[in-house]
Amino acid sequence: MQIFKTDKKLYLASELKNWAWSIVFVILLFLILRLFTPLPQANFLVGITVLLLLKLGDMVTQFHVKQIKIDTIGNQITFILKSIMSGQKTKTYNLRNVKSALIENSDVKRLFYSRVTIKITTSEKELFKIDSRYGFSPVTLKELHKALIE
Repeated sequence: MQIFKTDKKLYLASELKNWAWSIVFVILLFLILRLFTPLPQANFLVGITVLLLLKLGDMVTQFHVKQIKIDTIGNQITFILKSIMSGQKTKTYNLRNVKSALIENSDVKRLFYSRVTIKITTSEKELFKIDSRYGFSPVTLKELHKALIE
């Protein structure tokens, strides 16, 4: 059985990078709107607060892949998903019905996205888009893809 786990340090670094880009976006939006619209500053601050609260809500409620187990003997793949609010849940699929696609992003996309992204599609038409944002290194993602296509 092969087990692919997230790296907590990589997860924290990726999450901080994601928050930094969100804050930069909100500040730029605030400055641009302030230049071109005569609305009071309090309205902008409310809008910025709402955007940041939506980002926080998304981070807290969304499930992300914490661990992937590939059992070639039992012919199953198991995803262990985690959410801060909902806890942990497990999803198991037949390995024969799983398809994997490895995407290596260009230099420009690497500023906003992971260097390597893997898309895993199941027979139930469920899509798992896994990248370094949740703690998987590019090497681990390539090994996972290799294990799925063999």
